[in-house]
Amino acid sequence: MGIWQRVSLVTNIALLIDVIAIVWTGINISQVVVPALGGTAVRGSHGTHGLAANLFYVLAAIHVLLHIKWIGQTFKRFFIQPSLARKLKSLGRLWIAQTAQIICLELLYKLNTIAP
Repeated sequence: MGIWQRVSLVTNIALLIDVIAIVWTGINISQVVVPALGGTAVRGSHGTHGLAANLFYVLAAIHVLLHIKWIGQTFKRFFIQPSLARKLKSLGRLWIAQTAQIICLELLYKLNTIAP
């Protein structure tokens, strides 16, 4: 396993743990969910929740940077190349239409030159 794969694995695991912490502390500080479950909201979790949320932004940015090549290739495959394919397909249709038009004009010309 290469160094970038290990960094990606550690980042992914950290993201998972961070999301779990965000959800858990979010539920703990909730004024609606916890009382509905029969408990009382924990006031000390606000700081932890904020820290975990800010850490999420950093980890998500690292995750995106680690996979920027894949993101670019996927974007190109789904958004850039299909439009190019549509353009080429349109050009192909145009070429077929022009070729058919030329053949029809040639036939009309031949018919006009044959008839007296």
